Amino acid sequence: MQGSPFTLELGEPNFAGKPNLEYDLRIGDRVEEKEYEKAASDYWLLEQIWNLLTEIEDLHLLMDPDDFLHLKNQLSIKATNESEAFRFRSMALIELTRSSKDLKQRVPDILGVEVDPKGGPWIQEAAMALFHRKGDVAKIHLSQAFQVIEGAVKRFYFAYRQLIGATILMYDVRLFPSYC
Repeated sequence: MQGSPFTLELGEPNFAGKPNLEYDLRIGDRVEEKEYEKAASDYWLLEQIWNLLTEIEDLHLLMDPDDFLHLKNQLSIKATNESEAFRFRSMALIELTRSSKDLKQRVPDILGVEVDPKGGPWIQEAAMALFHRKGDVAKIHLSQAFQVIEGAVKRFYFAYRQLIGATILMYDVRLFPSYC
């Protein structure tokens, strides 16, 4: 991110004093103001951020386990007890995940329906009607963007879980070669 004019504030040092990119707030504001086309465009940026984080996890798979564990300690990633998997303590990453999930809660407002307290299909019916009419293209793009972001978040956390599993396995092989 050295060449970027902004910082994502996800743990990287900000020695240059770059401004923070508050993409999640911007998207939420645009959805509230019913600027759906601009919000859908901003979702592309949010997806690219999650894809970048996933690619970083893929690069971590190529690292030596000792180097990764050293990096993990620098980034404040740790398990709270021995039976729990490693987890992030990065508040910025936790907040990014929370805000990405919170944006999905705006679907009923965009579709113009209320959530059925009994779990009825109101949202699904409104979404099907939106796609059938094909009238409001911005709403269609935005609803598709919600799905894309959800997939990007899941890919990131799956890649992280895969990274931790591979690192632990490689580290165990080094510590206990006679058992493997």
